[in-house]
Amino acid sequence: MNSQTNKMSLIVTILLLSLLPVESGQLVMPILGEIAKAFPTADGALIGLVMVLPMGGMILFNLIGGTLSIKMDKKKLLTWGMILYIIGGVGPAFAPNIYFIILMRAIIGIGAGICAPLAMGLIAEFFEGNEKASLMGLSIAVSSIGGAALAFIGGYVALWSWRYTFLIYAFAIIVLILQMAIIPEMKPGARPAEQVGKPVIVSEKRKYGAAFYILTAIAVCQCAFGFVVVQKLPIFVSNENLGDPMIIGSIISVMMICGFFGGLFFGPVYKALKNYTLPVLMLLGSIAFFLLGTAQSLTMVFVSQAIFGVMNAMCGPYFNNHITAIVPEHHKTFAVGFMNAACAVSGLISPFIITVIVLLTGVEAPRFLFNLVGGVFFLLVIGSAFFANATPKNRVEFPANQILR
Repeated sequence: MNSQTNKMSLIVTILLLSLLPVESGQLVMPILGEIAKAFPTADGALIGLVMVLPMGGMILFNLIGGTLSIKMDKKKLLTWGMILYIIGGVGPAFAPNIYFIILMRAIIGIGAGICAPLAMGLIAEFFEGNEKASLMGLSIAVSSIGGAALAFIGGYVALWSWRYTFLIYAFAIIVLILQMAIIPEMKPGARPAEQVGKPVIVSEKRKYGAAFYILTAIAVCQCAFGFVVVQKLPIFVSNENLGDPMIIGSIISVMMICGFFGGLFFGPVYKALKNYTLPVLMLLGSIAFFLLGTAQSLTMVFVSQAIFGVMNAMCGPYFNNHITAIVPEHHKTFAVGFMNAACAVSGLISPFIITVIVLLTGVEAPRFLFNLVGGVFFLLVIGSAFFANATPKNRVEFPANQILR
């Protein structure tokens, strides 16, 4: 950008964009019961779709949106995605029936799916080095704290009417105006304005090396096995008589708070560890699960989930940062979309993986599963260490003038 003010405006706009995928789900969660009451004849499965349908749209359009970003102006693509997001977000406030809400939720899923990879992709397009890594971590922090705040606001507004909650999605209008005013045109194969003049090798063919697929495979394993916490932690706390639902909620809150700080400090951590960031993150995951598998007190459970929260929050910006560093220059947004879709699918198939493990081992105890996953993460430590040392493009240097201030 031409000035520090313009640069800060760009950063604010991109960080606000990172809220949109989170906002698509968090806002609705507190009002599902009220929607069910408003449409008493609606099948329970339809009510459930109000929550999960946007995720399906996001998974599909992470890929479609990423592919379109290679072929068309990213600014125009983002504009269309945000328009769909606003229509699908606000639309249910005027819904005459449950089917209209379902339609609108499908539309917001499409819009969020287009916008999600572009939010991270724009960071990769406009920034480099540790500044890029810092902003990716900061986007995770903003989405974490923003998602929690929006869920609270959505529940509070619903005290008057569940319809008012959907009006909060109009917040995206401000983001739309900002991005139209601040983000420059980004033609296919071209670099942003402030990068013009730097030597750029533009690949016409979408050809990715082994590092792209290895990194994606590590991310898929981290997401799929990390999701065991969400499924089994409440059962574990209950079975071990360690607490009630309020305690479980407190554990989840601690994990989210630690995730916020993990995202916030990802940049400095990444700058210090460089090539060793991924093995260290996988080691933290292994420690978290082994602590949980051997926990004899509530304190150990809290500590394990604090560690897991930090690790999980840092994995997102790490994977997105590195996936954009090992693909052709104008394929960065596609790479982010591919990574996001792969991780989302791995989260969906995680319950089936656990079912297969239980069938093969005949053991369903949460402790066994936690220790097993701890072992899987330890294998990921070894695998990621080999990956870090064997991939030249994974070795990134950080000039001093690129540290985010």
